Amino acid sequence: MKILNICGYSWDIGGPPKIIYDHAIVQMKLGAEVTILTPISEGQKIYAIPAGAKVITCKRHWFSKFWAEFSPELYTWIKAHGNEYDIIHIHGVWHFAGVAPYLAGIKTAKCITTHGLLDHWTIGKGYWKKYLFGLLFQKRIIKNTDLIQINNTDEQDDLKRF
Repeated sequence: MKILNICGYSWDIGGPPKIIYDHAIVQMKLGAEVTILTPISEGQKIYAIPAGAKVITCKRHWFSKFWAEFSPELYTWIKAHGNEYDIIHIHGVWHFAGVAPYLAGIKTAKCITTHGLLDHWTIGKGYWKKYLFGLLFQKRIIKNTDLIQINNTDEQDDLKRF
């Protein structure tokens, strides 16, 4: 099985890289090939890479100040290679990297882990931008995703409310 993880994968991102790291170790022990696709800005340090995993970096565009993780290079890579994977695991919501497989028309099964990004506090930060993004993309994407992984019952409640 070939698994593609999409997320900002640097030390300054927070919890998702650690979860990706831990998942990758287990997945590779079970025989999976794991690739991590990450947009990165100049000066950012890539998070620890599990032995045997592959990391592909794509340059963040200046527009990522307005749409997190925006990267035309990432979109081009996904368009060219996304269908080579058995599953695409998107970590987080609200960012371009998580929307790119849908915009590119990739047919590969998709999983989203919300990482707490649907809770009241998080939605309140940049509310209008997230409201608009939710109307344009996020709600439709969540409805059309094969699997949504949650880490606790609070995230389950947040997902139902969203």
